Amino acid sequence: MGFVSLEVAGRQSYGVWQDEGRWLEAPEAFRARFADLKAVIAAGELGALAQATRQRGVAVTKGQGRLIPVIPNPGKVICVGLNYTT
Repeated sequence: MGFVSLEVAGRQSYGVWQDEGRWLEAPEAFRARFADLKAVIAAGELGALAQATRQRGVAVTKGQGRLIPVIPNPGKVICVGLNYTT
């Protein structure tokens, strides 16, 4: 099961990957409880998201929305690099 963040009609949302170019947006009642996918993960409710979305999710096609970064509001990004001579 893949989870996605997407933009639909100018607003950010989230849901479940269905297939190439088609996603299921989480139901409005679920989105009212959790502002974004980061909040769902923090609450440990990915299973509930998957179940609610499969039952009452709204299909979104590539023409209706677009994918955005899965966690569009990360707290911090840590990168590790290694410098060496060739």
